[in-house]
Amino acid sequence: MKIISYSLFKSKKTHDHRYWDEDKNDPMRYWFNIPSLLIINQILYPDFLNVFYVDNDTFDSEVCELLTDLLGDFKIQIRRVDEDYDGHGPAIWRLKPMWQDVEIMLSRDIDSVPNIQEYKSFVYFENSEHIVSTMRSHTNHYNFPCRMLIGLSSFKPNQIPEEIKRHSFAEFRNFYCQDKNQWDNDQVTLINCFTKDPEFTEKHFLDFRINLQRFSQDFPCKSVSNKDLETIQISEDKEKLFSLINEYGLTDWAGEPCDARRDFLLELSEIFGYDHVLKKISKSKLGKFYI
Repeated sequence: MKIISYSLFKSKKTHDHRYWDEDKNDPMRYWFNIPSLLIINQILYPDFLNVFYVDNDTFDSEVCELLTDLLGDFKIQIRRVDEDYDGHGPAIWRLKPMWQDVEIMLSRDIDSVPNIQEYKSFVYFENSEHIVSTMRSHTNHYNFPCRMLIGLSSFKPNQIPEEIKRHSFAEFRNFYCQDKNQWDNDQVTLINCFTKDPEFTEKHFLDFRINLQRFSQDFPCKSVSNKDLETIQISEDKEKLFSLINEYGLTDWAGEPCDARRDFLLELSEIFGYDHVLKKISKSKLGKFYI
């Protein structure tokens, strides 16, 4: 099984340091890109299952109702997580597939769309012998606690030793999480697990410096250059997709929050033949929200 894993939840706190996120105060910001992401993923990753880990409130909301309506059009699985949380806690839920029979898994933020360097990095990782990778795309993505990004990391779960990832998600979180109330505990937990054993990272960790990032990692691992990424060839349809994403200015760096609704969603659907999906969206309770 191949998975793209997302956390979809109601944000309970706003973090003022997120100067790059102009929609950080919008309570529905995590809903913006869902239809566009489903279409984009179908173009880029047709064999992958889109898994959404959702909190109780979101599970009973209009967005999950829409996802259910789209089950026949895309590979979707909605997994409810009955867990109390404060702030940004559910961000770590997207790592849950690591303890299932999963061949390869991409952990992504739901508030961004992929750019061409992100896609090429993932394909490079998929074809490599490495079992853990991260992409660092923003100028701030270096050193602890940004040496690994939970929304831009990939894994081959069946190949990760249990002594590294532990025997279960609960044990992983208990073992590596220093403070569950810390706003970035999801990322710090990931970093504590996968970047602190030099013997493991030197052999198994693949690092991608893309877009705005120029600094090397501060631990031993294999680094992939832009020249290496140029060896990844992409189809005409994918080129057309990335040209459209660039035309709308949605992402200067991988993981950049954006709003891929309305005109972009309309043109994306028209170009790639998803008018039937657009009709379902327009008839849903969120029709005016997306279109």
